[in-house]
Amino acid sequence: MDILQHFKRLMPVFGLAVFLSGCSSQDSDVLDTTSVNTRTIHHVMGATDVPENPRRIVVLSVEATETLLALGIKPVGAVRSETANPSDTWFAHIRDDMEGTPVVGQETQINLEAVASLQPDLIIGIKARQEALYPQLSAIAPTVFTDQFQGRLRENLSQVSAAVGREQEGQDILTDLDHRIERLSSRLDDAGFLEQEVGVYRFQVTGARYYYNTSFAAGLIKELGFARPELHDKDDFAEPLTMERIPEADADIQFYFTFAAADPESGVENTNNWLSHPLWQELRAHQKGQIYQMDNDIWNKSYGILSGRKVLQNIEDALLPGQEKQEG
Repeated sequence: MDILQHFKRLMPVFGLAVFLSGCSSQDSDVLDTTSVNTRTIHHVMGATDVPENPRRIVVLSVEATETLLALGIKPVGAVRSETANPSDTWFAHIRDDMEGTPVVGQETQINLEAVASLQPDLIIGIKARQEALYPQLSAIAPTVFTDQFQGRLRENLSQVSAAVGREQEGQDILTDLDHRIERLSSRLDDAGFLEQEVGVYRFQVTGARYYYNTSFAAGLIKELGFARPELHDKDDFAEPLTMERIPEADADIQFYFTFAAADPESGVENTNNWLSHPLWQELRAHQKGQIYQMDNDIWNKSYGILSGRKVLQNIEDALLPGQEKQEG
């Protein structure tokens, strides 16, 4: 029985090997890395020798897609963006840059044959989504994984930058992010906003949640130096809400977004039901008129550097309207 189960686990690898063999018989250059100079990259799955200058990168993480674009690299294949509109292939803010890029599935549903057909010389994925596929992906091309996406913007950007041989450019991007945060934080402090408590919320078709500090947007808010409601100020991801517990959502400033790709109309209706609830209208943010709607794709779905910049810009636009904007 154990032998049979082991054989079943190996079947996808055997099938992929047959597919790759067919590709190789048609093109002798497919997967031939023997003549390429390589570097060893240490990552969550181990150590992998990757080309010094990869030319055909397939990316299986929406966060890593943004890293590549920030580095000036267009992948030869990528997973589709998990957009609020299922008919869209890419987030709106990367759509132009990704035009014409073949799609190789979703983060949790990778099309291995599509990946192999692109003849990549490097694959970048994420353990939290694709750990079980690592052997098959590694059979196609050198594969480097980041670990997870929650609270890992800087670590993941550095890992991907190293994998593609752009360590210094990656460090420059992070230095720029730090400068953006420092400049905006100073201006928010001058305007008296950092003393106010800020909460981040998501409404769905049914239900709602507030976010802790390891979530993407709330993490950036914490870095800006905002105060956080005591219940929200912890190193965790998110907390489900019920209407009876609305007082837990209390904050001076609220940023919210709606995630309802399957049923947008119901999502909007549910959001309005929460915001118009008598308990919500008693919260400080409602009393102060400091409730701001944000884009779910940017604040909640990509976790990437380009979205991070937009989160900072959104906060600036909401709280410091009419002032000179940061560049980029």
